[in-house]
Amino acid sequence: MLFVYSRAGLLNFWMQGCLVDLDIAFIGSDMRVISVHTMRAKPGGGPHATYSPPRPAQYALEVRAGGLAAGGVRPGHSVQFSADISSAAKASPNP
Repeated sequence: MLFVYSRAGLLNFWMQGCLVDLDIAFIGSDMRVISVHTMRAKPGGGPHATYSPPRPAQYALEVRAGGLAAGGVRPGHSVQFSADISSAAKASPNP
């Protein structure tokens, strides 16, 4: 899932209600990967870890756990999206 914000901000993601582990790549407005994390599911509840980039990000890409490493995605890599991102893909304007 791709989260698209109208501007870069300090994003915080967590795994509330998610039953499977996910990878997340935070991407800056310069279209470079800022950081990559594997977010761990907590099916039994309890406190959730928060995942954030070290600096403002405009995009967050979630994929199945292990998917980013399998694709060789690392901080500093360039990213390119389709020019036609649906407005349904856009996230809250206030990250």
